[in-house]
Amino acid sequence: MDLLRSAMPNLSQTFKESFINYLNNPHSAKSKDKVVRSAFAIYEDAVTHNGLEPNKYIFHMYEITNQAIQGIKIKPELAKTLDDFIRTLSYSDLKQESQAFHVLNICYNLMSPKKSCLRDIIKNFLILQDKLRREDFIVTNRNFYGSFFLNNKDVSNVRGKKSVIDNLTMSVCNEVFKVSKASGEKFFPVSLDRKQKIQHIDRHIDWLSEKECGHILHNLLQTINPILSAQGNSDDIRDHAEYMTNSGKRSALMIHSFNDKWFFTFLAKIVKTIKEVLGIKTSAEHLLESSVDEAEKVGVTLK
Repeated sequence: MDLLRSAMPNLSQTFKESFINYLNNPHSAKSKDKVVRSAFAIYEDAVTHNGLEPNKYIFHMYEITNQAIQGIKIKPELAKTLDDFIRTLSYSDLKQESQAFHVLNICYNLMSPKKSCLRDIIKNFLILQDKLRREDFIVTNRNFYGSFFLNNKDVSNVRGKKSVIDNLTMSVCNEVFKVSKASGEKFFPVSLDRKQKIQHIDRHIDWLSEKECGHILHNLLQTINPILSAQGNSDDIRDHAEYMTNSGKRSALMIHSFNDKWFFTFLAKIVKTIKEVLGIKTSAEHLLESSVDEAEKVGVTLK
């Protein structure tokens, strides 16, 4: 830790100066080279003191980078340019550039936490949507032709989960398309596969401000919370599956042989991630603060 503290001021200040210079001249080869060299110096220092164990050297880079970017703000257009530059570095065959990528990527995520969160959540939604589409096809066909392990409830369960994810994905993506300033289609063309959809929505997210991303995340949180609250009562969320029969709606998302614990865990993790990024305290944190306040009233200090 002492080594980290001694290294931080010099490396942090050097990186800050080169980073600000890059932001003022993002298309200058000289400013790009300078920020890459200073970023690589942070990486070298991190692995020198911590070895190649990711958890250790990444934390080292995070500490130095976080100190360097304090007070620096960038507009969406410049953030997009920075993101494009970072992606270019990630594909480089040069060691200095490919390792500088890690430091600059940490920097980007620290400066745009809501945008990064929104990007990751939508990516996970699209991946899960694709998996559930395949799962629906397989389960429906196996049940149709007869299976000892599957029944109609399992089909309804899969379709219920698929419908919920379809609706959440459509809702959050439509919000992105609505406020995006990017040119081109503000929808998913039917010809796009999963990877192309992710690239398509990423291009639109690039143009959003942190404030816009925060607003979309807040709306998504308000949409997911009732679904988690209705976990024990599928009737409360059955309208997410309008194409299903009434019997199917009543069966959707119920706990039975086709385990869907992972599904609610997935949504709960999304909620936790959004709350952390938006700075919303969890019930446990509120309880802890309340306990500290009550303890202080009676002269007890909690450490």
